[in-house]
Amino acid sequence: MFKKIILKSVLVRKKKFLIVIMAVLLGTAIMTSLLNIYLDLSSNISKDLRSFGANIMVLPNSGSPIALEGNEKDVDKNKLVDLDSFKISESHSKEHIYGLSPYLYGTATIKMVDVVVAGIDVEKALKINPWWKITGEIPRNNNSNEILVGVNVAERLQIKIGDTISLEDSNKAKVDATSSPSVRQNNTEDLYKFTVKGIIKSNSDDDDKVFISLSAAQKLYNTTNVASLIQVSALTDKMQIDDIVNGLKQDNPNLEIKQISKISKAENVIQDKVQWLMLLVVSVSLVSTVLCVMSTMMTSILERAKEIGIMKAIGAPNKKIAGLFYGEVIFIGLIGGFVGGILGLFISQAISLNVFNTSVTQRYSLILLSALSGILITVISCFTPIKRALNIDPIVTLRGDE
Repeated sequence: MFKKIILKSVLVRKKKFLIVIMAVLLGTAIMTSLLNIYLDLSSNISKDLRSFGANIMVLPNSGSPIALEGNEKDVDKNKLVDLDSFKISESHSKEHIYGLSPYLYGTATIKMVDVVVAGIDVEKALKINPWWKITGEIPRNNNSNEILVGVNVAERLQIKIGDTISLEDSNKAKVDATSSPSVRQNNTEDLYKFTVKGIIKSNSDDDDKVFISLSAAQKLYNTTNVASLIQVSALTDKMQIDDIVNGLKQDNPNLEIKQISKISKAENVIQDKVQWLMLLVVSVSLVSTVLCVMSTMMTSILERAKEIGIMKAIGAPNKKIAGLFYGEVIFIGLIGGFVGGILGLFISQAISLNVFNTSVTQRYSLILLSALSGILITVISCFTPIKRALNIDPIVTLRGDE
């Protein structure tokens, strides 16, 4: 009987209750969508912030990377990073590493001008340097005769895509990519020829370098599986950057692991600001929903003053009257919250695809949370209107004075 009364009351006043349902629906939809995004926010932002570049630097034990010159077979190994010994354990931070790129730096001469040469794994370098704009083609990683030239070097030396250029080491010992170390040492002409595949523009000091494959750089400087440094791009959504750095230090006690503080601080500031912004939006949305529901229900209570007066006149206790009104708003809140939860999941997916270019995890448990939130919103909103309804004097109301 009580359920029928509530349902009939809602149907009779469907226009006003539809306004309340829409208010609750919109409020809970915004809350659900932002909460669903928020739960994936750290991961998505962390991945997007990898466009800032590496946030960890792996250096040789000496603490300063060196630029090789000519045949470096007698170079101090403490001044280079041994790629064979560098490791990242599962227990410390492997799952948090987004990408890493070794660099072997050296100096060479092109057209009688000294330039900085960087040996890289092209695919790995592009992953942690997504801002590189390459005009032309990306060299194949295993092709040691293809080269990328920084835009400043290309302009200064008038180098174009497709040109063949020769690198001379700083000791004028020419190197042939196809020859063995013994042949290289005895080769008096020793020119290392490359085909220019692309021009790099990065708006950084990379524009003043030329990039060859890591294997070609190791041949050029007569080294094996070493690097001047390793740039590491780490995700900070589930582990703090300090913990990742400490894990790498434990795995590699003979290397110096440094955090690039400017990038790390920028990431933390951006994540904090976005999270606070989302919290503010949800708070404003819920407060607006409460005020909308409260004003609508207050109007409804005033319109039903005579109905309340009659219920009181025939002996209905305040508890029953309050139960009737709370039953109505709980029913409304349940419908609005449930539909709002479903709508919120669709909204969160659309926002995530457009902002982060990735789908968000659909947490269907949030629909239940949304339904409960809808009930809570309507109950809180109707506390004051229902309290006022219980204070109505049935004699005054039925007499028409109010």
